[in-house]
Amino acid sequence: MAFMTPTITSSKEYFMINHDACEIVACKYTTINLPMGEYTVDDEEPPVGGEEHRVWEEAKRVMELYSIDNFTITWQYGGKLEACGYLDQTDWYLGDTLSEVAEQLLESFYDQEDQYMDEEEKADKAWLESLLDNQN
Repeated sequence: MAFMTPTITSSKEYFMINHDACEIVACKYTTINLPMGEYTVDDEEPPVGGEEHRVWEEAKRVMELYSIDNFTITWQYGGKLEACGYLDQTDWYLGDTLSEVAEQLLESFYDQEDQYMDEEEKADKAWLESLLDNQN
């Protein structure tokens, strides 16, 4: 894991949670343009011409694009491990605060004893621990 380093978004961002595939997608890296909310294939079409109809059409497009029946758009901090210069990365971990995301990353990837970590891993763990009391 030493080549993988943690990263957490510096501010809250929009994420799509794909319930069918248990997948999280960062909206800023896609063409998804929807407000926070729950979207399902059963949502009824609103009257044509308003913002609600645009949102409904966009939700339908996303469901067709990802071949899914429901998803959620959320606005949270996101964190993951990634290998700089490579495509390797873990799934996203989401939280309402930096502290929540840091805690999830620590529990998932840094739960072994320090004696088994290299210096880079220890530095990454220390950085994540420094965020634990951060309520932003």
